[in-house]
Amino acid sequence: MTKLQQELDEFLQEKNYVSPWLFSNNTINPLFARASSIISVKKNQYLYRQGEHSDAIFIVRTGRFRVFYLDHSGTEKCIYIVERGSMLGEVTAFDPCGNCVSSIAITDATLYRLNIQDFHRLTSSHPEVSMEVIQSVNHKVRLLCSEMEFSSKPSASRVAASLLALCIRYGKEQPDGSIQIPIRFTHEELANLNNLNRVTVSKMYQIMQSDHMIANVGGYITVLNARRLMDYVK
Repeated sequence: MTKLQQELDEFLQEKNYVSPWLFSNNTINPLFARASSIISVKKNQYLYRQGEHSDAIFIVRTGRFRVFYLDHSGTEKCIYIVERGSMLGEVTAFDPCGNCVSSIAITDATLYRLNIQDFHRLTSSHPEVSMEVIQSVNHKVRLLCSEMEFSSKPSASRVAASLLALCIRYGKEQPDGSIQIPIRFTHEELANLNNLNRVTVSKMYQIMQSDHMIANVGGYITVLNARRLMDYVK
């Protein structure tokens, strides 16, 4: 992480913003790895669906997954994006009501898969595994609280915070101080993460582009002045 990215990260923490892009650089617990099998999942394949019961939990080895909720009208609300080192399905392992969300692969991916019985055995007999699960659940609770807080903020604040979070997670700082975000994401995807509609996000992009905050270069977003973009986050 560069000095600028560290500054952005500290700024978002001060604003109680928790990034919806979840990943971990920590090495997987060897106890978990030995008890698991490695599975492959294709892009757009569901790992589990809302309302269904799962028989396993997972840790992402490679690739990315979108975790989302469908309301009664069938409208999708993305909650977070899960990447390397993050758990999936650990909450459901203790909930007899089944999955409250769905998870789908954004890219081809591989995961460590641990069946529920072995997961309960590990968490019962190894406190360090239990602590990792508690930390994962705690982070997701903090994320949901952050999303609730930011849902009442202006749309510009929500979009700007997401762009800054993308700069921290994926950004490649350029010699001129701009930050290139080398992954593609649509206006609709960003809208979904921020409980906004696509038209609103498109308008925010136009305003930020005309204000020379961001630029679209070959389908990728470049944040031209991250420090000025911070002024949008109220």
